[in-house]
Amino acid sequence: MRLCGYSDQQIAQVADWRRSTFFDDRQRAMLGYVEQMANGGNVDDPTFADLSRFFTPQQIIEISYAVGSYYSTGLLTKALKILVETDGRLTVPGEC
Repeated sequence: MRLCGYSDQQIAQVADWRRSTFFDDRQRAMLGYVEQMANGGNVDDPTFADLSRFFTPQQIIEISYAVGSYYSTGLLTKALKILVETDGRLTVPGEC
């Protein structure tokens, strides 16, 4: 999240983003979409319409692909019982 410009306050409050005052309307639209997509993929029409106000179709596809990739990686990791690395390695930062 830091790589994408989110503040420490936003990172700390992302789990409670609906009640937080640290997110703007664009961020709330994305968080609402991501939340619904990650919780079964049933995105309701108002949430998708809200997302569409702030993001292009290509950006929506990219957001959707990223959420799906992260979610599927978590499922595979859990199913294969892959343990979290504890040797202090950091991941390589990507792009926002």
